[in-house]
Amino acid sequence: MSILDPKPQTVAGLDTAIEQAIKTAGTKTGAALSATYARKFQIDVSTYVASGSTDETAAVEAALTDVAAGGTLFFPRLTFGQSYRITNTLTVTKANLRFLGGGRDAYAVNIQKTTAGGTTIDVKAPGFVFDGLGIVGSDGQVTNGVGATITGLDLYGDVDGNIDARITGAAFQYLAVGVRVRARNATIEGETQFSNCLKGVVLDGIDAVYHTGANAAQNRGNTIRGCRFHNIGGASTDAAIEVTSAAKVLHALITGNYFDSNGLGRHIVATGTSANPHKSISIWGNKHTEAQANVYDLTYVNNSSVSDVDILGYTGGAFGNGFVVNNCDTLSVRNVLGIQIGRTGFYARNSPNLDLNNVNFAQVGIDTGATYHGFDIDSTNNNPQFTRLRVGTSPGYGFTGSPFNPSMVDSNFLTCTLGRISSTTVTNRAVLGRNTFVESQQGRLEDVGRRSYDFAAGTALTVATVTAGSTYGSMHIEVEFTGRDGTNGNAFVFVRRYVRPENGVPVIATVGTDATANATIALAASGTTGVTISITPTSALYGSVVVRASAGGAANSTNPRGVTVAMA
Repeated sequence: MSILDPKPQTVAGLDTAIEQAIKTAGTKTGAALSATYARKFQIDVSTYVASGSTDETAAVEAALTDVAAGGTLFFPRLTFGQSYRITNTLTVTKANLRFLGGGRDAYAVNIQKTTAGGTTIDVKAPGFVFDGLGIVGSDGQVTNGVGATITGLDLYGDVDGNIDARITGAAFQYLAVGVRVRARNATIEGETQFSNCLKGVVLDGIDAVYHTGANAAQNRGNTIRGCRFHNIGGASTDAAIEVTSAAKVLHALITGNYFDSNGLGRHIVATGTSANPHKSISIWGNKHTEAQANVYDLTYVNNSSVSDVDILGYTGGAFGNGFVVNNCDTLSVRNVLGIQIGRTGFYARNSPNLDLNNVNFAQVGIDTGATYHGFDIDSTNNNPQFTRLRVGTSPGYGFTGSPFNPSMVDSNFLTCTLGRISSTTVTNRAVLGRNTFVESQQGRLEDVGRRSYDFAAGTALTVATVTAGSTYGSMHIEVEFTGRDGTNGNAFVFVRRYVRPENGVPVIATVGTDATANATIALAASGTTGVTISITPTSALYGSVVVRASAGGAANSTNPRGVTVAMA
């Protein structure tokens, strides 16, 4: 409509709220009509509450009836310690409605459903906003949510699963579930807090009766960001954030959350199925403390990532693992720091194409009830890539298991009681960044290890073990040692050896002429396919050793080939 060419507007052309206001206004003046219209869009719930009331159900329901779609229900702060107490579930059916709290924070003003069971607020319309307001359960101040029976918010959205909701600056206490999200595009953020609940946020499936739309089952676009989870769960079956198998998630984001004193519940759980795995879940930048159950528990989660994780452990009570991963295809886990992990740092089964990069567990296995390891990744896992793994201390192995066709580079396993690596497929390179190698489809064609040692005068020191891929293969070894002592000057050794495992009895043959000065070298059979290398200098010194091994031929093209160097 142009100002120069004004056109009168009909009642039918106005939005529903204005139309209704005009129809009911009669002969009101413009000021009165404006006030009526404003009240439709922002209602102060406290004006509906009778003085001295102990049950605000009727008042809040009346305000909910009067507010227009797109409007705000304002909940000002009551007397300290009081809540807006209701006995029935509130059901939101108007789109783009906002519940706004008027206290200094969400703990200062809240809604409490005083009857057990059910939900405090069911949201059956898109665009809902819950801002600066709390929801409290009826069951008293229960620890970790034990005994709680009420769900705070149940976000249904419309019948086609459009939720488009935003929960910000809210607080959920003493509930069975803080927020349940049944479809797509909900954002829970802004320092929203979940305290003493059995479960914090649940991404769930649709309601079969209510959700009748063609796209209702598409659970995607949900974001959980910048929230705090405190004292969540009375048992390891509970979780701060849970993605159920019914959700069938297409993509979701979980980022920047803080899991603090997390009760007995797991922190982040996503459980899909073989028929409907979750896909494209991005989890990054989360901090976890005092974990008494599994921190990450992922099953049938494909094409997803976990990164930039701090797990700053727990030393008493119940214990869990850092990561438990089952049946996850193409999962990337990067930049993890774990300190004081109760059980195993990373446990994986039936999960092809794992990519672990810069995963550091400073201490694992605090739970003395069994022996736990830094990484436990067995033969059911195919084609994993391991880069810069590190374990500081472990009562078991730094790495145990023999995944199929693995690759490991720049990994470091330190004070592990049972040893650094227990695996038939993964090489024990215990010194960060000192091995280089060449891989092929047939195995490791070349492996080079480097390390320096303190040598005692006249004492043999084992410096490396070199292993062939099978008893039917062969390998060529070069050993180079250099040092300088204060008595005899230079000390060096350079030798070449050809090794044939010969069906379990390695045969070692000299190739060319050895070069030695003030030191000797010895190679001896180790197991059925390997040799150990030891060096004895004449005088005490600090020397450097390089071991280069190349895979030779095999009995025929079908026999495994390969070679590995493990520096001592």
